[in-house]
Amino acid sequence: MKKRYLAYTGIILAAILVIIATGIIVPALIDSHEINPPVLSDTGVKANPAVPVPTGLTTTATDSSSEKTANKCSMVRFEDVNVPSIDGFSYYNTSAFTAVSAGNYSSQYTKKGAVITREEAESIARSAFPQYSPDRIEMEYSDGSVNNRMWHFNMRMGDQQLVVGTLDAYTGDLMLYSVVSHRSWIGPVEVPHLAATTMESARLTAEDEIRERNGELPLQLIDSHLDGNEYLFNYRRIIQGVPCSNNGFNIRVDPGTGNVVMYYKAWDTPENAVAAQSVPAISRDAAIALVEREAKACYPESAGSFRIVSADLLWMDTYNHEKYLPLPGVIPLVWRVRFDDNTIRAWQFPVPEEGWVDAQNGTLLSITYFHNRSGP
Repeated sequence: MKKRYLAYTGIILAAILVIIATGIIVPALIDSHEINPPVLSDTGVKANPAVPVPTGLTTTATDSSSEKTANKCSMVRFEDVNVPSIDGFSYYNTSAFTAVSAGNYSSQYTKKGAVITREEAESIARSAFPQYSPDRIEMEYSDGSVNNRMWHFNMRMGDQQLVVGTLDAYTGDLMLYSVVSHRSWIGPVEVPHLAATTMESARLTAEDEIRERNGELPLQLIDSHLDGNEYLFNYRRIIQGVPCSNNGFNIRVDPGTGNVVMYYKAWDTPENAVAAQSVPAISRDAAIALVEREAKACYPESAGSFRIVSADLLWMDTYNHEKYLPLPGVIPLVWRVRFDDNTIRAWQFPVPEEGWVDAQNGTLLSITYFHNRSGP
């Protein structure tokens, strides 16, 4: 039994790593960079006492931001003797709702009602996959927190794993599954048009899967591409016409079979927690200028290769969903500005860094900018 459980755990961890890589943030890993959270200065800039905030530092975007000159780096340097290969900076404004200050703007949350029984959970899991006829379903209950009580299921046929996943222990809602038994397409990824299933056909399959399991939901497709040997589709929840940064779905489709092989759902941000105003008062260009100025001040040697990758209007519902229930109206409307430079682009798996700017008042909410001392 122990061996089976370890194998199951490995599959779940692999699935979660896939989720992280594709854009939906696992709350426990929101800020893997930061070791010693800095304190809040009286200027509204979150700064480590050892790294004082330069006088005259501007952390608010205006339409004249592009005309301002660069300041000294105001972000907090990452320093950990146990991770000498990492070099970088981060900043979080705790005077507003951010990933590290969400607890200051949240209430205690205890779900009511009985947790569904093991027998009920097993029945739900079995009925969710009528195409399989497992000879047994192994169930494990996880009581991680009042917001994260789950039934983990492992469908098996003899020694073969078929499907692993999780159910919400209060509602029975299917939150995650991965088809272990599928034979992933192993064709040449350089020429995806040779796949048996086209990207467009796979997209329709992904949307049908979401619709069949959840009904009609307000969603926006923000990314779709061939990731390894699978099509990946990343959807975000829409509230008041604006996408969420966290809530949504990740769906993977096998190009060979045309079947969904991985499904992840995050849908726990209270709709009334977002700000009342969904129209930005700060322009996209002003937000970009602020992030660029702050980033270049910390890595001036990379200023020549600095590049803006994207700048999108989102709800900043990036916080620990297992611990917090945000109060009404506290989740800000933000410009998420993604950027990179030559050092980041040289990595084997380059991932742009991010700066978040309040779209109503132009305040810099958070920014991370990391290099790897050991190279790609």
